[in-house]
Amino acid sequence: MTLYGRDANGNDAYIRGTGSGTTTDGHVTFHDVFSDEVRFSASDLDASGDLLTAVAATKLRVLSYSLSSDVPCAVQFQSEATDNISGKLYLTGGQTIYQSSDIGLFETDQGDKLNLVITEDVLPVRLVDDTADSLTIESHGLKFRDAVKVTATSSLPGGLAAGTVYFVVEDTADTIKLATSEQNASLDPPVVVDITDAGVGTITVARAANVGVTLSYRQVV
Repeated sequence: MTLYGRDANGNDAYIRGTGSGTTTDGHVTFHDVFSDEVRFSASDLDASGDLLTAVAATKLRVLSYSLSSDVPCAVQFQSEATDNISGKLYLTGGQTIYQSSDIGLFETDQGDKLNLVITEDVLPVRLVDDTADSLTIESHGLKFRDAVKVTATSSLPGGLAAGTVYFVVEDTADTIKLATSEQNASLDPPVVVDITDAGVGTITVARAANVGVTLSYRQVV
């Protein structure tokens, strides 16, 4: 149960009750005074990162959010990069989702920052050919000049770097080559990354997501 109004001192406040009200599980009431100033924030993230800076002895309560991504991915809001406070939200490419609540959707712990974790869709690499400089990904569905990132559970194939965005040069329906820029991918012939070894561990390719986030929020003490 949550009641919204003003306290005896005229402060905007939430009164939240928990418990079933029985003798073994009595009501517990929390009184949160919050700033009446609604604040706004907008961010564009190409990797997991911070959205709102921590404020000492203050919770950050999100009233609304709008999320968009150019490729499919999953995101979740976290308090201090540890506590999941929103659940996992799934975005399709080109989709925008919006949610709002006057009393708040979720909030950080007191004194914590608000951050967003982005989980990109991954495609498993079946074979790395360091002679042909190609990656075999069955029925990959990637298109010419798609932006991707490459990851490995141990070490990346030689010539590739973690966190770097590469651009697809489609070879076949099941193989791709990579360029370091859209310009290099568009040349005839394209200039592709020289892969010098197959790497170690499980290799994956993910479409590089760019997530737009707009928020309205209040500071709660």
